[in-house]
Amino acid sequence: MNEALFVQYQSYQPVKINTHFDAQGVSRGNPLSDVADVIGAYRSGSLLADTPIELLTLHAVVDGVESILPGNKLLSLIPTASCSFDNPLIIK
Repeated sequence: MNEALFVQYQSYQPVKINTHFDAQGVSRGNPLSDVADVIGAYRSGSLLADTPIELLTLHAVVDGVESILPGNKLLSLIPTASCSFDNPLIIK
């Protein structure tokens, strides 16, 4: 099932990323399944395109507390009581 999430870099406008479709609406051959996939999808078309992917992390902010999401964390495990797709995830 396709999930839409938003990823934000610094103070820029959050960007919508779909797990099963690319920016042009074409179905992905391999849907995004973990945090590392999301970082890669965001990075490819952004100001961070030249930044090595291993230097980037994805963060969730819940109730003013920021936490790093590990690269191997499955996207299906993110929507929980402590973290949801309702707020943009922050890439650093």
